[in-house]
Amino acid sequence: MKKFTADTIQIGAYFGPFSKTKRYPDIPDALNDASFRLAKDGGFNFLICYTQRYPETRDDVFRALDCAERAGMKMLLSDSNIEQGTIEAKLMRQGKLPDMRRDYTSSVKDYGGHPAFLGCYIVDEPLPPKFPLLRDIRKVFDSVTPDKLFFVNMLPVYGISAMENEFWIEEAERREEVYGRYISGYLETVKPPLLCYDYYPFQGEFPEFGVDYFVNLAVARREAQRAGIPLWVSPQAAVQGNMRALCGAEMRMQVNTSLAFGATGLIYFCWSMPCNGMCGKEVYSQALTDAGKPMPMYSFAKEVNLWVHKIEKFLLNGKNLGILQAGTSPAPIPAYAFAETRGSLLDFSAKHALAGVFKIGGEFGYLIVNNSIDEEDEIRVSLSQKFLSYSADGEREIGKSAVFRLAPGDAVFLKQI
Repeated sequence: MKKFTADTIQIGAYFGPFSKTKRYPDIPDALNDASFRLAKDGGFNFLICYTQRYPETRDDVFRALDCAERAGMKMLLSDSNIEQGTIEAKLMRQGKLPDMRRDYTSSVKDYGGHPAFLGCYIVDEPLPPKFPLLRDIRKVFDSVTPDKLFFVNMLPVYGISAMENEFWIEEAERREEVYGRYISGYLETVKPPLLCYDYYPFQGEFPEFGVDYFVNLAVARREAQRAGIPLWVSPQAAVQGNMRALCGAEMRMQVNTSLAFGATGLIYFCWSMPCNGMCGKEVYSQALTDAGKPMPMYSFAKEVNLWVHKIEKFLLNGKNLGILQAGTSPAPIPAYAFAETRGSLLDFSAKHALAGVFKIGGEFGYLIVNNSIDEEDEIRVSLSQKFLSYSADGEREIGKSAVFRLAPGDAVFLKQI
């Protein structure tokens, strides 16, 4: 199984800037350098082409690639010659597997040498009957572009009721079991370079929170570690259906808890958000940007993204051993997510905090998160030796005990000296 590697935490977003040739005619053209500078300044290092699709809108695909290169970013492309849905449609028309290798090789001869080409977005949220075809697509992709990212996003735990032909699986244990089979089956069959899923916990009125949020993180962490591949998560950053607009605490909490569980990549949903065709309205739903202009949630994403980049070297170079919990949690955390050792952390107390435990070389590190979206917390730690603490405010040496007051969703990283 090929593993995706990078020397920085990959932070991207769905629905990159919309272009002139677009599916939604009322949306202004935002495919320009200003939009990509905004993304780069916000801590993003790649975006996903959506309205730009190769070869149908080739000129806009290259516009997106050129803008990304000038901003020092990358693009995940949408390409009909390697996308699962298009290949499936060809298969139904032709009654045989289309010549993916020929068609995708043709694509790569055109855009493959562009410095901003990161890889291809293959499909969103596939169900198990699609896995064998995805395996075949992945083999062709890897043979033609072995150094590029084959990207598939998986369903969240609340989306797998379709596997059992039910609107909602009532029993929490059965949801968890079915979801585990879904993820393990995908990894065993397709053998992707990483695992990514989207779970949007902030639905309904504040402070409602997704009941399976930590179950999803725990299952994905377990299966990604078994497969020896990175775990990525798609943070919520849009208002759609029952999904509410986020405050800064909610943005921080979902990102920091994902990192504590070992995630090393983030893809926000979303950068640009058309309602047409998704909500049935001729209006925008709030996302991080609107027509290339920052929306309120952009500042929250930027704040947490820049924080992630401050501690990324520890997260990328460390092995996640699991989590520790102090106090209460807004949703249950499965027992198998907990670390078997505290390492150098002798004691850890708080009203509602969790800590990701990392082994970095021969030393320990801890990402301590205020696991709440509406209350500050005082976290007390006792350590067997001296540590450095890293926060959004800076770096300082601490002794064998320390107290941290963290705003809702905020975090501090402790690194053994």
